[in-house]
Amino acid sequence: MHRSSQIGLTETKDPLEEPLLGRVRKIMNEKLMRLRGLRLESNGESDNYQRVHFFACLCSLPWFVAMTSWSVYNLFEGKVFYGGDETNFLFCVILLGSNCFTWFISSVSLAYYVLIFTALNRETNHFNDELKKAKKEKKLQNIEVLEKFDFRQNEILNTVIFVNESLAFFGGLVPLFLFYGLVNGVYLTSFMETIPFPYFVILMFNLAAIIFYNFCVLIPTCAVQEHFTSTKKILISDTEFECSKNSVVYRTYRIMVDRFEKIDSSIHVVGAFAITKKVLAAALFVVPSLGFILVMVKKVIIANGGKV
Repeated sequence: MHRSSQIGLTETKDPLEEPLLGRVRKIMNEKLMRLRGLRLESNGESDNYQRVHFFACLCSLPWFVAMTSWSVYNLFEGKVFYGGDETNFLFCVILLGSNCFTWFISSVSLAYYVLIFTALNRETNHFNDELKKAKKEKKLQNIEVLEKFDFRQNEILNTVIFVNESLAFFGGLVPLFLFYGLVNGVYLTSFMETIPFPYFVILMFNLAAIIFYNFCVLIPTCAVQEHFTSTKKILISDTEFECSKNSVVYRTYRIMVDRFEKIDSSIHVVGAFAITKKVLAAALFVVPSLGFILVMVKKVIIANGGKV
């Protein structure tokens, strides 16, 4: 198998590798090879993931700084947590080591997640480009061509569903930290005058890193759903199908359109909110307001003689 035909997840055995990630990697490579075999035209550029690898490595560096900066600050202060009592130096070192390990695990998990969904996005985008071209050239009325698209669409959807089921815990839980970070990012600005400025900068940098980390999860996931919406628009806007006298062609067309209507292909946060562009936009509008509410509550408490 040519190296560029995989999504950059090599067969190198790593003792720290999660069994689930290894299993998903192997099955995904097989499914992606099958999808590439169904392409009408080859596209070697879309199979090159060097830029994604570089992006993942580049982003892991500020994430490492964010994960360790506050523990390093507390290490020099001789404390485990800011505002706490001085403790044994060994405990501070252990905490720093645990943060490094957390950085490693979270970086690997994010890299796998982004690579897998980048591959799915490229396949769905390539599918839409070929579908548009076939529509423009009036080839979709050819039942043999349409059935190829139908089968390929079904394979793409099954692959997405498999990935969603395999990574549902990671993809459905991590976005909660984005909203948690948004709320706390607004609320903690009210403590700027009560904590040392260097620690405040570290805290804000950590929150910014968490928000960016979560956007790396949400954006590729939303993009897959947007590609599916584009597929539906391409098919629905083709009025020739409505006038088709070939019952097989029309039935195949209806199956392709109904497939996205009847099958839920999105990951859900806490099993309730689908990760789509509309839901994300609504959440980003509503959630930060909770931070401002907390700031106002804090001011009211302080104004009435309380302490926060």
